[in-house]
Amino acid sequence: MFCCGDYVAYGSEGVYQITAIGKIDFADNPKRIYYTLCLPHIKSNTKIYVPVDACHSMRLIITEEEALCCLNKLSQIEVAVLHNVKNNLLETHYHEMLATHDLTEYLKLFKELYQREKMYEKTGKKQGQVDSRYQDKVEKLLSEEFAAALHITPDAAKKKCMRQLIRFMLDASEHSSEMD
Repeated sequence: MFCCGDYVAYGSEGVYQITAIGKIDFADNPKRIYYTLCLPHIKSNTKIYVPVDACHSMRLIITEEEALCCLNKLSQIEVAVLHNVKNNLLETHYHEMLATHDLTEYLKLFKELYQREKMYEKTGKKQGQVDSRYQDKVEKLLSEEFAAALHITPDAAKKKCMRQLIRFMLDASEHSSEMD
């Protein structure tokens, strides 16, 4: 069970803070207990109510130590860049990765989409809508979670992830040119 004040990743919606745990007046079952989730550090009246007994798509966010470890291991994450794949298959693939609610899968997707973007740039083509939409989504999820874990802004977290990814890509290209 989660506690009040915990920061949680809620499905593929993003990071929320649990601000209350209890019954809510307007629920169908007045005896059911709910987590009240609010966006952290944002003045908003938006609240999400998640039944305590049905919170399978919620998990505690990573710790600062885990975040730093993930960033350092980003270069070791293996991904396959998909070529000549129809949009409906790409969308299914990306959706399945997000549906795991697993940070490692999010990092794989982030890296895969970045590599696809670079592939498009090399050929002079524009990134497709499916790639673009999922890239925005996974960047949002990762930047929110890393921001909360590292106590920085989501923009700073996104830049940190991008720096690690670019560093890996540069190292990989240098390594491949050495092999030639």
